[in-house]
Amino acid sequence: MPDGFVQMPPDGAGKKLRSSDRGTAGHDTYVIPTSARNTTNTGLVTTWRTLGAAALTQNLFAISNASGSSILIAVRRLTAQIDHTVLLAAVMPQIKTFRITAGIAAGGTLLDKKQLDTTKTENASVTVRGATASDGGAATAITGTLDTGAVWQQFGSRMHSAVGQILGNDNNVLPQLVEDDPLILRANQALVVQVVASPATSNPATNHWFVQCVWDEYTA
Repeated sequence: MPDGFVQMPPDGAGKKLRSSDRGTAGHDTYVIPTSARNTTNTGLVTTWRTLGAAALTQNLFAISNASGSSILIAVRRLTAQIDHTVLLAAVMPQIKTFRITAGIAAGGTLLDKKQLDTTKTENASVTVRGATASDGGAATAITGTLDTGAVWQQFGSRMHSAVGQILGNDNNVLPQLVEDDPLILRANQALVVQVVASPATSNPATNHWFVQCVWDEYTA
């Protein structure tokens, strides 16, 4: 590849490119790739432990960006875990993630948002909701007008026999690529994580769920 140059416009003070000094005449210029996002905060949250609801469709979690918000939400990780305490021979529960593109979620319990860096400023336009206010507590429905069709879905797990060790695996309820190329929630948009159980035996009250989420708040 032939050598080239980057033309810099004159501005009186003179613009500069960072470079590495080779110890001889001339410098090697280099570029450090960075995100174009001006990230103002990185948040994370986990729900309380939520019991299964039998055959009822159950919203476990929601993250919303308020109408008129000045920031965007970049969802970088969204996972659900399930613990079974009884055997299940029927189909395992489905975990679905839906977007709301015209409105935000309501109901449920507002969760306490956490930060990776407590010197940053949280934006009040970001709200996160769980189905319960305590581990194993009574559920309050999370509501919202979900878009038609899920963004992502996958099966949870089931305990077909009570032999051996049962591990609590993360179920990624968004594709793993969002860690590098996140899902964006604009103003007046939300994501909802939902459990669907065709037979009541797929998601009995002896199932125990929680959802965890990591996101960036940024200005475009």
